[in-house]
Amino acid sequence: MRKSWLMPVFICLTLVAGLILLAFYGEVDPANHRFLTNDWEYSWGDRDPQHPEAGEWLPKQGSGRPEGYNGQNYLWLRVPLPPASVKTPTVFTEFVHQSLQVYVDGTAVYQYGPMPVPPGEKLRLWLPYHIIPLPDDAPGKMLYFRISSSSPSIGIFGGVEYGPMWGMYKYKNMIEFLKFCVFSLLTAAGLWSLIVYLYDRKKTVYLAFAANALCGAGILFCTTYSSFLFYPNPDFWNNWIIVTSLSWKIVWLQFLMYIVTDVWRRTVRRLVWLTVAFSCLQMAAAVMNPLWIQSVMVVNMVYSIGCYLAVLYFCRSQLRFNREAQLYAGGISVWMAASTVDAFNIVGVIHAHLLIGWLGQLAETSSLAAILALRYVSTRSRLQRYAQELEELAATLETKVTERTEKLSIQKACLEQLFANSPDAIVTLDPEYRVTKVNPAFTALFGYTAREAEGRSIGRLLCVPGDTPAEEHILDCPDRASGVPLDIVRRHKDGNSVAIALTAFPFVTESGETGVCAVYRDISRWALTKRNLMDSERKYRLLAENLDAVVWLIDFDQRPIYISPSLERLTGYTLTEYLRQPLLKEKNRRLQAAVDEVWDAYRQGKKRDTPVVLEEEKRTRDGCLIWIESTVNIAYDENGEALGILGVSRDITARKRTEKLLSLAYERKRLNHFFNDLLDGVLPFEQDIYNRARQLRVNLPQSFAVCFCQVEDSRHSAGSEGQDMLLDEVADRLNRQDGLAAWNFSGGIGVICRLPLPYGGRQSEQAEAALCLKLLLEEFPGVRFSIGVADYSTSLADFNNRFRHAVTAARIGRRRREDSCIQYYEECGIDEIFDNFAGTREAEAFVRRVLGPLYDYDRDNGTELVETLSHILSRGTLREIADMMHIHPKTIAARKQRIEQILNISLDSFEERMTLGAALQIDKCRLDSGGVLTPAES
Repeated sequence: MRKSWLMPVFICLTLVAGLILLAFYGEVDPANHRFLTNDWEYSWGDRDPQHPEAGEWLPKQGSGRPEGYNGQNYLWLRVPLPPASVKTPTVFTEFVHQSLQVYVDGTAVYQYGPMPVPPGEKLRLWLPYHIIPLPDDAPGKMLYFRISSSSPSIGIFGGVEYGPMWGMYKYKNMIEFLKFCVFSLLTAAGLWSLIVYLYDRKKTVYLAFAANALCGAGILFCTTYSSFLFYPNPDFWNNWIIVTSLSWKIVWLQFLMYIVTDVWRRTVRRLVWLTVAFSCLQMAAAVMNPLWIQSVMVVNMVYSIGCYLAVLYFCRSQLRFNREAQLYAGGISVWMAASTVDAFNIVGVIHAHLLIGWLGQLAETSSLAAILALRYVSTRSRLQRYAQELEELAATLETKVTERTEKLSIQKACLEQLFANSPDAIVTLDPEYRVTKVNPAFTALFGYTAREAEGRSIGRLLCVPGDTPAEEHILDCPDRASGVPLDIVRRHKDGNSVAIALTAFPFVTESGETGVCAVYRDISRWALTKRNLMDSERKYRLLAENLDAVVWLIDFDQRPIYISPSLERLTGYTLTEYLRQPLLKEKNRRLQAAVDEVWDAYRQGKKRDTPVVLEEEKRTRDGCLIWIESTVNIAYDENGEALGILGVSRDITARKRTEKLLSLAYERKRLNHFFNDLLDGVLPFEQDIYNRARQLRVNLPQSFAVCFCQVEDSRHSAGSEGQDMLLDEVADRLNRQDGLAAWNFSGGIGVICRLPLPYGGRQSEQAEAALCLKLLLEEFPGVRFSIGVADYSTSLADFNNRFRHAVTAARIGRRRREDSCIQYYEECGIDEIFDNFAGTREAEAFVRRVLGPLYDYDRDNGTELVETLSHILSRGTLREIADMMHIHPKTIAARKQRIEQILNISLDSFEERMTLGAALQIDKCRLDSGGVLTPAES
């Protein structure tokens, strides 16, 4: 500490050496070192080492265990070596689980561990590095890895590097030298801090830093492959890194106790002891079962993240101004990021060629060292400042003592005058609380003269209850704050009660005698006024808290003065949560306009009897939008002065919703009347139609498509109230879309879609119909829609026919094509004729005359002759019909003869077949035409 330059020089020399090494080596030539990452293949199960190329090999992507494990304990991997000739070719690999053999041309060149691995063999998570020398003729040949493991963790989980021995040495030792420099720096810093602690045992923060640095150096040493060359025992280094990493977390949290405030120090201490217990439990689990080591390391990483978040929470109030907390949080943040990257690399989530956790250890230890340096510099500057202040104090102390002596004499005379002329009653008491001196105001307040009061106990003199000592007995209650007024009641000489405010002060005279000085002030009128105000405030507060509306008072800059508790019932926010909202930091323009209006009237001397009404839409705590009506006016005090802006707010959401529904219903009704008049021919001239549309604000373009949307919902039956409400919602949704006009019609919705000019053919109509269908499916999931598109026409005179065609297309399209939601009238074919005819009485009579005997026969005998007739008319040979109905062809032939006998016809006649087919199709249209437009109705 005396030679403060020693440590900075050592750090600078270490960093300069590392930079020189980086500059000397630079980028490694790919011919001297490369990573084998491509053209890997794998095979599960054991095979002949002499001929490993035989059999099936599958391509492999990335590191780790390949697919298709299925409990195998043998895995073969192979990769071709680069053909370029190298001197002393060498392969370096890491994280191999578990035993390993390497072959080149059927010749074993390396083996690690027993093959196969015995059951129960320890799984070495921190597996050794493998430096594998290869034959000189290995370049260009296939390299085979034979791996055996007693656990599902089998394969190469690290990188595989290839190159000449000198290239490998050059590439590896560049990083190893940097790690060794950082290891030396951490070790030196830890030993130096330990020596400081042994020199001065009170500086326990140096002990925490020393343990932190030494544990970090131990963890760093484990990441070097020199450690394995130094002592080739993987189990030893596995246990070493577990012990050091778990112990490091304890001292890391121990250092936090010197950073956090007193509020969190006890919590941090408990966290440290919890970490000690948890780390011991993890060490015991790793020793008992080495297979648990991976789980222990994963749990340790999760626990470290939790500790990291806890540290940020403890230091959250200091991160803005406390440099020590900033350094500590920054160091552990770098460490957490580097450790997380290493953890993801080890478990195979990401793949990196280097482990960077040692950089995190360096950053974390450097931040703690910077904290110690800051404290040392702060202590030295504070000692220098104290020394300077002591010199200045000593220089001025003698002058101040002289001046103080002169002022004391003047002050004494002033205090005597103040005591005698004070309007408040003052009495001095001895340590036994007997009166020693009173002023004239005491005699005027209580009626006792100085002769009557001196020497008597203050409690007996003023009738103070003996079991409840007041401020006069302040010497008996040293923990009570002196100089605080106390409202009490005392007795006058004539026995009347006097409400007073009492303030008592202990004092010490120049001769060392102690006593009490008590000051009494008559507050009888004030106490009565206060009681009345409290009663009035309690009544008004009770009224404000039980109102459904919110009463609020703000100043003229919109800063809140008072808000009633009913705010929580209205908006869901508490008062504190409401005031923290970001929108309240900006002025409300509509509220400002209301405030300006009432304020201008106040400045002009006009007192408004009618408040300003303000309606706003607000969002509650649960995210709902509500309408709030506020009445705004000036609030006055008893003197007629303006206190602020008084407002009363209440919820009018129900009223607004009702108004909106009424408006939509009215507009819908006007729209329905217009289109019904258009269909009924009430408006025969096109000019009258367009004039009426403009009056109703209906978008009636010159080029448009007429559609009918048939709505089917399994939850509502046709004609029910639920179905009518659904139709209203569908019509409202379509009317909100630009370019569409919709109105309610029996069983569905009529739609007019604007088309671009010039007319683009069916593609433009299909695009508009698809847009309508997409809107409806998104808005009403679970509802079935069928849209019929009428044939195109430029004249409004054909509107009735076009709409009827759209209705027909919607009904026929759903029946003919179940998978299609859009149908064109032009595609209905002959069904458009049958559909128009199906709703008449003649159609019913025709079906009965042609097919009636056959229906009666099926009903009386339980046969399927009508269905068989339908298949005979729609298909070719009897065998095809038999295959369709899953019966014998002879049965079909018998049924055909029976049909001919019942109907007295021949199915071989074209005319008879056409008549029967038309009757079947008309009957099907007749059954599906209920509740829709028919020719008879039109």
